[in-house]
Amino acid sequence: MEVSLKRYKLITMDWIDEYIEKLGLEGYCDFENRVNKALDQLRPGKCYDIATDVKEEDQELFIKICCCYINQHPEYEMSDDYCRIYNRSDRL
Repeated sequence: MEVSLKRYKLITMDWIDEYIEKLGLEGYCDFENRVNKALDQLRPGKCYDIATDVKEEDQELFIKICCCYINQHPEYEMSDDYCRIYNRSDRL
């Protein structure tokens, strides 16, 4: 069976309040900072395999934060199934 995490893609920003309530502001900010730092360190031409490298219970939030990151870093892109995020800056 093919894995798809597309159901977690960013559609609206309503999800932030839900996660802040669930994790607390400090917990949410810590998770967001760790994701952003990991993406900052992703070498050009490489990817993170979210489906295998991120705990299942963290995948939705990880993907939503990745989508926000992409808005500020257009050299990054998600795979069609949202299972991987790529640093495509080697194409620029």
